[in-house]
Amino acid sequence: MPLIEGGQVEAVVMLVRRSPDPFDERSVELAGTLVDQAGAGLALVHARAEAGTDPVAGCMNHRAMRRAPG
Repeated sequence: MPLIEGGQVEAVVMLVRRSPDPFDERSVELAGTLVDQAGAGLALVHARAEAGTDPVAGCMNHRAMRRAPG
């Protein structure tokens, strides 16, 4: 299953089990939902990192410096 973030595939998630039985449709659907949520979480992490970085200089902006510990 592709893990998509920002319209691009960032990773591929493989469903594996030890038993020879195939996955049922409900399990595959649930796994797809979890992979979609992981993609959304990854997008949030990237957005937060970009929000604290000056796009021209590539260093921390004022907001990020104020949030930085001690």
